[in-house]
Amino acid sequence: MPVATQKYQGFLEDLIPILKDEVKRVKDGKDEGDYTAGLLHEHYHTLLLLQQLSIEINLPLGSIGLTDILEPSHQYGEVPPAINPSAFKKLIQELVKNLKQKAVHLKQKKTKNDLFQQGQLQAFYTILSIMQEQAELSFDIELKEIGLEQVELSDYM
Repeated sequence: MPVATQKYQGFLEDLIPILKDEVKRVKDGKDEGDYTAGLLHEHYHTLLLLQQLSIEINLPLGSIGLTDILEPSHQYGEVPPAINPSAFKKLIQELVKNLKQKAVHLKQKKTKNDLFQQGQLQAFYTILSIMQEQAELSFDIELKEIGLEQVELSDYM
């Protein structure tokens, strides 16, 4: 497997357990209420989004540790076993794009429940920050390559 593919696959293999641990940490915490519900909502939906995007680009869920999340069925039947070397990078790019779009839409949306919305926005920022840290420190991935070059807390709160 080419080094670039290993880098992006390794990034996803590290990111997904971190996101799962974050969901577990929030669920097991003593905090309750709308803010916590917002955090859980977006962390879980980010994992589902990763699944959906993986299926769309024919990337087997087992290759990045997503088989234990409720698996949606592939619209075309079985996912081919061959992995396109650029699939991991594309998955990361699509995930970042989708998360940023969801955050912008949510921030512009008027809501009756500000705490839930703040929890959701904090989750987006936390997820993107974890991705930035993993990309730079653990995998030497240029943030610009995957769309993470500009993630500021003020953009999400």
